[in-house]
Amino acid sequence: VCPLPPMVSHGDFICHPRPCERYNHGTVVEFYCDPGYSLTSDYKYITCQYGEWFPSYQVYCIKSEQTWPSTYETLLTTWKIVAFMVTSVLLVLLLIILARMFQTKFKAQVPPGQCSRESM
Repeated sequence: VCPLPPMVSHGDFICHPRPCERYNHGTVVEFYCDPGYSLTSDYKYITCQYGEWFPSYQVYCIKSEQTWPSTYETLLTTWKIVAFMVTSVLLVLLLIILARMFQTKFKAQVPPGQCSRESM
């Protein structure tokens, strides 16, 4: 059985398997940070192995800096939206033109007066 996992400021941990009653051999602890904080390391798991936590390192949560998207990313997103809208409008116009052409062609193929005979 392992001792209590290291505590992390501005965060906590989840045990796998749950619940965290005893930290038996093979128990995995997953660390996470409070909103606005992030782990200093990409590795967020430790495992109980033969009464010790492995790997043995201290977990830290540091305040995340608010990052705004760059001007390039903002322009790229704007252009994607504009391109989608223009493509959609052009597609609708193309469908309207094709429908009108089909309607005109269909009317030209039906002999005049045939509609009136069928209605009798």
